[in-house]
Amino acid sequence: MTNKEFIEKYGNRELLDITDSLYTRLSVLKMNRGIGKFRISKRKKIVYFYIGGTIIHLEVAKVYSLTDDKLLSLLEQITLTLK
Repeated sequence: MTNKEFIEKYGNRELLDITDSLYTRLSVLKMNRGIGKFRISKRKKIVYFYIGGTIIHLEVAKVYSLTDDKLLSLLEQITLTLK
């Protein structure tokens, strides 16, 4: 789900709310499973993952809609593609 689709379905305020809760979720993943560094841009509504010297950006709604396991496997596939 893209940010635009999420805003059309639920509204902009809900997207801002999930952006706040997403930081906590990603912080727990970082501590427990080592996803690496990340940064959330509230203005652009994008999550930046810093993996192996490259920056991968995903929309907030897409990251929120993925389960933890699917997010980890997606980042792992991207990492393998970059090598």
